[in-house]
Parts: sequence; C-alpha cells; structure tokens
Amino acid sequence: MVIATNTDLKADVRRILFNHWGNENAITGLAIAHLLGFRENRAVRRTIRVLISEGCPIAASVRKPKGYFIVENRDEVDKYLQHLRDLLIEDALRRRDFKKGAMRHLENVRQGRFW
Repeated sequence: MVIATNTDLKADVRRILFNHWGNENAITGLAIAHLLGFRENRAVRRTIRVLISEGCPIAASVRKPKGYFIVENRDEVDKYLQHLRDLLIEDALRRRDFKKGAMRHLENVRQGRFW
C-alpha cells in the first residue's frame, strides 16, 4: 500500500483521477483514499476541491457508478453543471425554510411558548 505525504497528495489524487475518464469510470473518494493508504476520505475531498479550483475538470456522479471522474465530453459537463445548479436551488430553499422556522420558533420562545 502506498501512503501519500501532504506534499504529494495532490499529485497522487490527480494521477488516480486521470485514470478515471468519463462517468462510467467514476471512482469513490473512499476508494482513492484507500489506494493512498488513508482510512477516510476527508483529505481526498479537500484535495479534489483544490484541484477543481485550479482548473482540473473533475466531476462527481451521484448515480451508479458513484464517484469522481474526469469529464470526457460536453454531455458530462452539462449534466454535472445541472446537478450543481439543482444543489444550489435545494440549499436556497432549505435556507429559506430554516430561517422562517427558526424566526417563528424564537418568537414563540420569547412569548413563553414552545413547540
């Protein structure tokens, strides 16, 4: 088992991902972590985020096969962008609903009432 150090983690993650082109060849973050000698994938997720910010075309699939992959064509780009848009919308709705519920709850607490 190869264990990556902090200095070469980015290069190792990049090397692994560039062997996984296209959605059908996705690899999970945990699988990448195990290949690098880690028990969990937190460092891998952070590293993938850095690689994306540097322009690496890494997408993620939430359908089988789940995991990360290097985009292979425009269709994969469009599908991943739509997925990210859907997440933004869902997060905005959750934020709105939480804010309304929390404000209502705090008002009830001030008035001495509880759920």
